[in-house]
Amino acid sequence: MFWLMLFGSTALIMLALIEPKFAQRQQRLERMSESRAKAAQNIAQRAARAEPTADAEMPRWQAAHRPTLRPLIFFIAAVVLVSSLAMRFVVSRRGRQAGGALGARSSPHGEAVS
Repeated sequence: MFWLMLFGSTALIMLALIEPKFAQRQQRLERMSESRAKAAQNIAQRAARAEPTADAEMPRWQAAHRPTLRPLIFFIAAVVLVSSLAMRFVVSRRGRQAGGALGARSSPHGEAVS
């Protein structure tokens, strides 16, 4: 549990640091894609010698489905939370068991000594 919590926390920190750069890169890729689509549309219109129409605009579904790192961040945060709660449970359980065992003395053969 400790290692899961440690590496999960490290992953969260790294994702938080890289998210702004990822968003900038994704925006640039979207602009490039839109530019290519508009250029292809202009070439097609010139080839057909038709006037641009209102329904020839770019669909905006790309902006609604922009990939982000948020789902990954939420998943790793949940893993870290669960592992920290499990670690806390294990540590408190060991503490209770060790506290009861310290009061009673035993011989090397497992018999209670008074």
